[in-house]
Amino acid sequence: TMKVKRMCSMLKSLGLKSILYANEGPMSDCDRMEAILTNEERQKLFGNDSQWKNGGFFNNQEASSVFDERVIEAISRNKSEKGIHFLLAMWGEGQKGISSETGL
Repeated sequence: TMKVKRMCSMLKSLGLKSILYANEGPMSDCDRMEAILTNEERQKLFGNDSQWKNGGFFNNQEASSVFDERVIEAISRNKSEKGIHFLLAMWGEGQKGISSETGL
């Protein structure tokens, strides 16, 4: 979304390194992107774009679990890098499990 793209640009302008954990797609202004799901996996797990826009994403526990597990694995790998790590949970409460599991 535009909010994420703007946030990456703002972090970069402050001299901060950012890693975007997102589904496969266009790269934003982040320093690195960790592709969590391919477009094919996203469509299989979450449904087509009209389902996504109509709230189907939020009602799919299996898909959310797969996404969350992969994000947790990727964050765990990247936390070994030097620097300050924090999580911008754009989905709020829906990402509480990721925050708890990674300590961010």
